[in-house]
Order: sequence, then structure tokens, then C-alpha cells
Amino acid sequence: MVEKSSSAGTQSIALLLTDFLPAERAPRADVLADHHHLLSFDLVHTLFNTVPSVVLILNPQRQIIFANRALKGILGLTDLVEILGSRPGEALCCVHAKAAPGGCGTTPWCTMCGAGKALAAGLGGKAEVQECRLATHDGRIALDLRVSVSPVELEQRPYLLMVLEDLSAEKRRAVLERIFFHDLLNTVGGVKGYAELLDLADETERELFTGRLNELADKLIEEINVQRELSAAERGELTLSLEPLDPAEVVASVLRSYERLRVARGKHLHFDRTDKVGLVAGDRTLLQRVFGNMVKNALEAVPPGATVRAGAEQVEHEVRFFVTNPGVLPREVELQLFKRSFSTKGEGRGLGTYSMRLLGEHYLGGRVGYHNGSEGSVTFELTLPVWEGVTLRDGQRLEHGFSAASSIV
Repeated sequence: MVEKSSSAGTQSIALLLTDFLPAERAPRADVLADHHHLLSFDLVHTLFNTVPSVVLILNPQRQIIFANRALKGILGLTDLVEILGSRPGEALCCVHAKAAPGGCGTTPWCTMCGAGKALAAGLGGKAEVQECRLATHDGRIALDLRVSVSPVELEQRPYLLMVLEDLSAEKRRAVLERIFFHDLLNTVGGVKGYAELLDLADETERELFTGRLNELADKLIEEINVQRELSAAERGELTLSLEPLDPAEVVASVLRSYERLRVARGKHLHFDRTDKVGLVAGDRTLLQRVFGNMVKNALEAVPPGATVRAGAEQVEHEVRFFVTNPGVLPREVELQLFKRSFSTKGEGRGLGTYSMRLLGEHYLGGRVGYHNGSEGSVTFELTLPVWEGVTLRDGQRLEHGFSAASSIV
């Protein structure tokens, strides 16, 4: 532990050296004094309250001393005084804001945060614009923000002017166009190609092409359903059809479906079978979707000849679904996993791990996590409680008391 020295106007905080920005905070009395000082400038609150974007003014310790009405509407606050003295990530309920004693700006995740980078530049006297992917409310809400930070002075007092613009709708459209429409067009193109070949095919080839057409038609339906389910889940409108499920059957079904896909060509899918695994309660389609995303991500991450291992095992009163592949997640990738627009596959991808957590935790009521193995492997897993024979009702969302924040290893 390091005792940070107390200087005039700052609080003494005993904590470990932070992973990014300083942890010191100004006392509450100083925050309120700065707040009232800013309110003495009519132009400040009159001008900024007419702006539709969120506008924050921060002190040098990155604490909010002024926020416009736009933030009040987003947070559902009756009085903005409630958030004075907090930092931006804390006010917006970022899932990582409490991951270190120093709060927002001091955690390992903050090193990869666009808002944190913009604030660091502002503290250094430079204006900066960054994009920020923020998971809020235990990961239930995903925000894509454009963050602008500029150092300013008012009557020789230094402040940081921070503007947050919501890019979520723009990012969703981009993802829809780049992922959904791109994949859809590829599949439709395949259907058209095989349909044209049917006219020229002999009887043996016709049977082969017909089978391939059926596979592509199934894939087309699957892609549409995936996008529809994800949109419904983000709106909180996804309805579940609950039943007791055999984990081994779920794993086998998913592996059979992926064995036939192009992403698995030249690669080995191994089912790690274990005995005496209890049933779990869930929606079959949703559980297969989450586990299938894990399998797909693993297959995409390995070269031909590699083996991806998958299975389900019971550990006390829980069932752990897991997928393991050779490789290690770099630290910079680990710190951005499960964010809506982040991907290791390039711009505009990145719904795989995000949808795993959204569906696996907030609808199936489980824990989604990962870990790098000691022998150069990475494992993604979904943990669900063993079904104990309780009556299941269609449409209910499963709640098992798991914490989304605890699932990051």
C-alpha cells in the first residue's frame, strides 16, 4: 500500500499505485465551492443546457463539478447535485468503476478506455477526441460514445471540459451493415450460385447441390434469427421458452452443427465427455446460441490442424460449459472483451463475446467468463446452476443471483 501525500485541496488516499490516472480527489467542500463558482457564470449553464450532448466540467482530479441537463435525463436524476464529486465512469455506472479503490480512471480497464485516454491528454494540456465503449449497469446497457476533452480556464482556475456524444445508434447501424448484411449477401450469393449449377448438373451432382442449398437456407434463417434475438435482447423484449436441458446433448448438437461449416475445415472438434452431469434450466435455442458463439470464436482463432476442445462438467451444484483452444489472449484484448463494438477480427465486428454475456448472464442467469491457461490455451465458459426440479414458466428471465461483474477473470 502507498500513502499518497495530502496536498492543499486534495484528500489523502491510501491505496496501491494506480494502473493509469491519479486517485486523489478534492474534498466535498471544494467540489461544491467550484460548482457554485461555475454557476455564477450565467453563460455556462445557459449555453450548455441548450446542448443535446452531455457536457461535463471536471476539476483537475477528474471529478464532476458541473453537468448539463442532458446527463440528468440519461441518468434519471431529479437533482444533479447527487453526482457532484463523482467521476464520469462512476456517474454513468461503468462496470469497472469500482474495480479499484481509486475508482474511475485508476483500473487496468481504464488504460484501454477512450474516455480515460482523452482525460489523460486533457490533464497534459491537450485537447483530445476518442471513442469509448462503455458497459453500464452490470453490463446490461452498452454505450458507444465519442468523448471530447479540452483543458479550459475560468478566472485562472483550471478545469476540463468534457463532451459525450452517443454513437450507439450509429455503431449499431454499422454493425448491421458490416456483419448482418455482409453475411446475408454472402449466403444469398451461395444460394444463387448453387441454384444456377442445378440446371447443368447430372443426377449425382444435383443431389449434392440440393443438400448444399438446404444447408445455406438453414444458415440464412439462422443469421436472421441471430440478429432478431440480439435486437430483442438489447431492448429487454426477448421471451424465453424454458425447459430442463441435458448439457451433453446441447454440446453434441452444437458440435455437430459446426463440424459441417467452412470455419471448421481442416480443424478438429473434440468433445470432452464427463459422467454424471445434471440437467440445467434454460432456453434451448439461447443456450445453443451462447455455446455456439464460443465454439465459433475458438475455431476462428486457430489454424488448420489445431484442436478445439469443448464439453460440460458438473462442479458441485453448477454445470460449466467450456470451449478451449490453443493460444493466449493478449492483455489489451482481455481488457476490452464483452464490449459491444470491440473485436479482434477488424472494424465493425465484435458481437460474439458481447452477445455471450448479454444472453448468457442477463437471460439465462449464468456467468460468462474466460481464462488463459498455463499451457498456452484460452478457455471461454458459461456456468449455470443445476436444475433442481422447480416449475419453469415460459417467458420468465432466469435469475440465479450471479453477478455479471464477477465473471471477468
